[in-house]
Order: sequence, then structure tokens, then C-alpha cells
Amino acid sequence: MTVDVSAFRRQSDGTVIHLLADKNSSGATVTGIEKLAQRFVLKLMMRKGSIPYKPNEGTMFVELLLNGRASTELDVFTIFAAALADITTTITAEEQTTDPSEEKFKSALLKKIIIQPGKLAIDVEVKSQAGEVLNLRLPLAFTLG
Repeated sequence: MTVDVSAFRRQSDGTVIHLLADKNSSGATVTGIEKLAQRFVLKLMMRKGSIPYKPNEGTMFVELLLNGRASTELDVFTIFAAALADITTTITAEEQTTDPSEEKFKSALLKKIIIQPGKLAIDVEVKSQAGEVLNLRLPLAFTLG
């Protein structure tokens, strides 16, 4: 099993915050399904083409939301589906045969969209090849359409 630095920390209420370290710790490590979920979230939030030597890395998810392309839940589902296709391609291409199955991507599902004034939150289920599932709530400060 490999170990990465944790970039996202799950709170007791299920929300996820972006935090490498805080005043009480120098950070945490992450393995297994949580490492896979972190890789998924990083790819979802990374703007496609933002890394010059990896032009296919990332998605248009954030850019389309910020450009006002989503005014309804159906729009968000459609944008997420397009992003998922990109993520599936890139995340599986970088996996090695020696990676543990709990760190290999099987699927992701957008389970819920929560729209409030000035906010958007999505609940995403990430599933590993080992069959492990991690449910994430991603609060996004995006104003829709």
C-alpha cells in the first residue's frame, strides 16, 4: 500500500475541507479508499489543460460552473457526467498493476446536489476496485446561472 499526503480532511458531519496542515498538526497521510477519493477530487477540481505537460489532465467541471453554464440540477449532473468521463480515462491510465485494489478506481456517482443561495454542494460516491465505497460531500462556493 502506498501513502500520500492528505490534502482533504473529512469532518464529523461528512463535509470535506481542503487542508494540508493546521496549527495543531503538520499534516496527515492518506491510504486506501481515502487516497483514491482524494485523487478523484483533485482531478475533478483541476482545470483541464492547466498543466502544460499533461494537457488531458483535469476537467471542465469548475470552469463550466464558474462560467454560469449550470442553472439547474440537470445542468450540474450533465457537467459532472462529462467530467467523470475525463476522470475515468486519466485516473485509470495512471494506475499501476502493483497498486492495491482499494486505491484503484472503479466508479463514481453523483448522488445528490444541494443548491442554496450562493452555494452548491454535491454528494459523490467513489468506489474502488476492492468494492470499498467512500461518500463525500463537496461544498462549492459557486453561484449557479
